[in-house]
Amino acid sequence: MTAVPGDLAHVIDCRSVSEFLDILSPHQGMWEPESTAWIFRGQANARWPLVPAILRRRQGQVEWEHQERRTRVRRLVLDPLGQSNRLSVEWALVDEFLRGADLAGLHIPEDTQERRNVVAVHSEMLKLAGQAAKGVWPPFSWLSSVALAQHYGVPTRLLDWSWRPRVAAYFAATSSIRAASRQAQDASDRLGVWCLYSELLQRGTPLLQYQQRPALASAPYAGNPNLAAQSGVFTVDYDAADDTRPFEVFLEQHLEQLIGPRPWTPSNLERQSLPLQPLLKVTLPTSQGPELLRRLASEGVSAATIFPGYAGVKQSLDEQALWDRRPWDKRPGVF
Repeated sequence: MTAVPGDLAHVIDCRSVSEFLDILSPHQGMWEPESTAWIFRGQANARWPLVPAILRRRQGQVEWEHQERRTRVRRLVLDPLGQSNRLSVEWALVDEFLRGADLAGLHIPEDTQERRNVVAVHSEMLKLAGQAAKGVWPPFSWLSSVALAQHYGVPTRLLDWSWRPRVAAYFAATSSIRAASRQAQDASDRLGVWCLYSELLQRGTPLLQYQQRPALASAPYAGNPNLAAQSGVFTVDYDAADDTRPFEVFLEQHLEQLIGPRPWTPSNLERQSLPLQPLLKVTLPTSQGPELLRRLASEGVSAATIFPGYAGVKQSLDEQALWDRRPWDKRPGVF
């Protein structure tokens, strides 16, 4: 293990899967005093910053139709986007997702009659546009709906995390293996799991109104078995509407507001009941991704448990082909 001091994130480079999993164990003393307060995010490339999908500078075409407009917008390219265009795309994608879910008879978080009233929706959109102009997006009352859309792949300015480090490690392993198999340009020699002390986001001014600072967001687990199985949670920065800098930049700004300018001393952090390293990044060579995937499966973390259902079981069987070695042992079963 090699510890690499960073600007904010303390980087821990692991040499083996065993070391990697040991570090990401809730029984490690480094997660004290509140081991359950940490959230985790796995990424295929350890060098990637924490940037939400809608803000990433990469080419990607999205098609959508806004039913309340006479004109139809097609093939909006997400890179580069002006701020007003980016917000329009994000709002339209979330709106279309929620409308489609409603037509399919699925539960919509925070659903009200006001949202179903066309006049009220237009009024709400004008209000949202005003908040976005002030740097506040998405509105607090819409977080659950936006989080639900984000979890199912709609690009928003939320970031997916998990309360369980093994879940984050699973996504880091699978995404890094896929990137390596297609020889993607953004493939890296190291995968990574970000670790954030979530209580940091609760410090400072209570989030009673729109606050321009990082915050946690969640969507109801009821009716969403994937989110529940993954112990999913989200982060959002309300002051990032016109800013594509990484999320860790806003975390650092938040810390400076709480504690003062750097350098921060242990006593400064202790006064805020924060750990010495509130943001960590644990990395592993991507060449060990197949072993990591197999070891996680042996602990009960696989597509079958991450995505409950028949499709998840089938995906977990397919993933065995990606392991460093296959489990040819014959275990007694029903069939």
